[in-house]
Amino acid sequence: MKTYRDYLLFIENLKENHTDEKTVDRLNKLSDLILASEKKEVFTKDCSQIMESLSRFQYKYTKKPVKVKQLAGLCYNELINFLETDFGLVQKGYYRNKWLALGMVLFGAPFGVILFTLTQNPVFIGISIPIGMIIGLGIGQNKDKEAEKEGRILE
Repeated sequence: MKTYRDYLLFIENLKENHTDEKTVDRLNKLSDLILASEKKEVFTKDCSQIMESLSRFQYKYTKKPVKVKQLAGLCYNELINFLETDFGLVQKGYYRNKWLALGMVLFGAPFGVILFTLTQNPVFIGISIPIGMIIGLGIGQNKDKEAEKEGRILE
């Protein structure tokens, strides 16, 4: 069975063989994610799903080397989702970004509709959305601070 270090070597070899800046950037992000996962000792636990994802990445690359940028992005997203669901690890700013959008939808829009209904002035719909963004941003930053205190942030 291959270890994560074997996949890091594979990714490093891919970086040497590609000159496309975006492809190299995605491969760098993927290797950084693997290294950050190692720091959080994810690989000491059951990480067969991560290894399976990396194996699929390597297998698909050997079949069609043209799509390495797309495959690296898919593998990266799959690893991020796995680390979040199974280990509770998130990237820096994850909750801020998530709650920024949720604030607009959960707080801003309903508040604007209520004010519009009460005053019959449609301006309140437009004004309330940024207010919801600010509320969501505050909630997200607090959640990011909690995750950092708990050591759940990937760096």
